[in-house]
Amino acid sequence: MDELGARMSAREFVAWQVFASREPFGEERADLRSAAQTAALVNAIIAAAEAKPTSKPADFLLDFDAMWDGESADEPTAAEQADNAARLMARMAETREAYAASR
Repeated sequence: MDELGARMSAREFVAWQVFASREPFGEERADLRSAAQTAALVNAIIAAAEAKPTSKPADFLLDFDAMWDGESADEPTAAEQADNAARLMARMAETREAYAASR
């Protein structure tokens, strides 16, 4: 951080922050790209089964904000974990069924 402070002005740092908010790069951009590709793949499988594609990239984005805000994220309760797992398994089953029906 000392080297960054010595080599970059506060004005330039703010300009980079604005740029990053408008044109994400790095891991955030990679996550978004991966989520978009996953949504496209799931929608293609569903469309092949002549069903209405409903997946959006946001359905596949991970939320790391709580992990990086300087505070520890609240651990989900056992009930929340079970609910999340059940929803994920249901979504995977829908995708499997749509794929099987398309073959």
